[in-house]
Amino acid sequence: MTGTIFAGFMAGAALPLLVLAYLNTLNAANASLWRSYCETVHHPWRLLLTSSLVTACGFWLFSTGTTALGGPLFFYAMVWLAWVDLEVMLLPDCVTLPLLLAGLVLHALIPAVLGAASGYGLLWLANRLFRFAGRDDPLGGGDLKLLAAAGSWLGLTGAGVTLLIASVLAAIINTLLTRSGRLQRGQWVPFGPYLAVGSLVAYLIKFNNLVYMPYHLW
Repeated sequence: MTGTIFAGFMAGAALPLLVLAYLNTLNAANASLWRSYCETVHHPWRLLLTSSLVTACGFWLFSTGTTALGGPLFFYAMVWLAWVDLEVMLLPDCVTLPLLLAGLVLHALIPAVLGAASGYGLLWLANRLFRFAGRDDPLGGGDLKLLAAAGSWLGLTGAGVTLLIASVLAAIINTLLTRSGRLQRGQWVPFGPYLAVGSLVAYLIKFNNLVYMPYHLW
């Protein structure tokens, strides 16, 4: 357990650097939250320390379930994806697709395939309905791939639980931000962070018995 926490602490210290390294490939580093933080605050190590502590806690929490090795990987990938999406509203294939493949390899194939297909299909259907109504697609391709990746780890029901949690969170938080004036009506908001949080909660429900769920319902 100590080794897991130490690995999480070190991985957390590297997390902001990995985000910044990816943003550098997009020439978006000047607009990044992390770069702005370092330029305006005299103690950027606070961010690194916070990231390390959060990741260490995440590694510990996600290594206590039935997938001790896969859990920290799932947590780390979701946090990285959420951070990048907040920065540049992009969910890179270089992480979502390997995460999808890992889910298919580490878990029973049929439930993983069904979960991935349902995750992708639910959001694809949502886009089609908006398009049918004459409106722009509310979700990007990265969102579809992210929920597909989550579904490959969590199965058919897990993909639905992820989407439900993400939708409720998005509705509540976006409403509060709009009423406070920090978000304008019609402004695009990344959905990836909500999907990431939803998938992490669904993971804990499924593997770590965070909430009792009869097996036949899950």
